[in-house]
Amino acid sequence: MRAWGPFVYYKRPEAVVMGPEAQLAEPPAPPRRRVYIAPWLYAWVALCLLGLVAVVWRGALGIDMSNPSTLAGALTGLLVGGSLALWLWKSAQRAQQGDKNAQ
Repeated sequence: MRAWGPFVYYKRPEAVVMGPEAQLAEPPAPPRRRVYIAPWLYAWVALCLLGLVAVVWRGALGIDMSNPSTLAGALTGLLVGGSLALWLWKSAQRAQQGDKNAQ
C-alpha cells in the first residue's frame, strides 16, 4: 500500500466506531496534483509581479543609462540576481528529484 502525503496519519471517524469491518478494500486514489495551490495565491502572486514590474519600470525611467558605471552596476545586479535565481531553481529541482527517488 502506497500512502500519499500527510493523509496517511489521519483516521476516518466511522472506522473508529465500526471497528475492523470498516477497513477499505482499496486505498483512496492519490490527488491529481502533487501540490495544491489555492486560487487566491495565484491572484496574490500576479499582484506582486505587477507591483514589481511597476517599481522596475519606474526605476528604469529614473536611471541615466548613458553613465557607464550605472550601466555596469545594473548589468552586474542582473547577472548576480539571475544566477542566484537559477541556482535556487536547480537546487529545488534536485531536491524534488531526490524525494521522488526516495519513494
